[in-house]
Amino acid sequence: LIVTGIAIANPPGFPEPAAFSLDRLKLDVGLRGLLTRIVAVSEARVDNAAATIVRNRDGDLNLVVMKKSMEKKPEGPVPPEPPPPEKKPEPRPPTSPDAAPASKLPPLMIGESSIRTTLAYVDHALSDEVFRLTLALAVDSRNISTYELPGGKWGTFEIRGHLAENPRSFVINLQGKLAPLLDPEQPSFDLSGDIADVDLSRMQAVVKEIGLSSESVALNVSVRCRDGQFDRKMSSIAVRFKNARPEGKLAKRLKGMPLKADLSVVVPISGTVKKTRFHWEEALLRSLLENTASILQGIPEDNAVLDKNSTKLLKELGQALEKK
Repeated sequence: LIVTGIAIANPPGFPEPAAFSLDRLKLDVGLRGLLTRIVAVSEARVDNAAATIVRNRDGDLNLVVMKKSMEKKPEGPVPPEPPPPEKKPEPRPPTSPDAAPASKLPPLMIGESSIRTTLAYVDHALSDEVFRLTLALAVDSRNISTYELPGGKWGTFEIRGHLAENPRSFVINLQGKLAPLLDPEQPSFDLSGDIADVDLSRMQAVVKEIGLSSESVALNVSVRCRDGQFDRKMSSIAVRFKNARPEGKLAKRLKGMPLKADLSVVVPISGTVKKTRFHWEEALLRSLLENTASILQGIPEDNAVLDKNSTKLLKELGQALEKK
């Protein structure tokens, strides 16, 4: 099965014309689906796809607006439907490896898949200038299913990519495992890997938000999610800043206190897939507390002024962290 030229338009109120498009989709469907209720795709390939996530000036996300429009009930009274004819209960099929247990999705198995796409994020509300970030991604997977596999087997996936206009920037190398997807809103998965050479110079709105600038940033990702719930003890993003410099309100708060050449901020992740929480402020306070303590140890004994300022800052950061 080959499908070409698919495009999904953005809803009204979003300047970008398309939310999703692809040039070519190829599916190799096996004969297993003719004998069972399971659709078995031995290989799926998506070429030249493009997905765009947009936040407009009002702060609305295009994907959320599209989801709400699909869930919206028709206006006005709905005429009652005639009662369905009585049906005799169908005999339940015997349990077998091919029998699909209860799932919110149709029974589907994709042996191998390969997706080549760009993923763009466009934000019209972040700052006066429109923020744009476009990644070129290659996503490959094996044994992704919507029903339980024999032996509790999970599927695997790999995500590789980079900034669309610069292959040496925002270099992504992520790997993971995905449990059978019985409910898209409550997935179970493990994710790990790195995102290297993130250039903050082109992301000034982000710099203003976090209060830190840097020559480059690297991320180490380690995530464990079960039934849509993140395990905070085992889910975090370690953000490593090279030659970090405080900006704006953070610079004033630090009162001239220097930062270590390589500052690391380990950000815990909690909540659910629908409402994910990144504990950035708590993680930053903890890193600054450790940074200040480290600087304090290296202050010469005769520098009483800097020693007094550092001790005061250390106390303030400790009190702020206790409130978190």
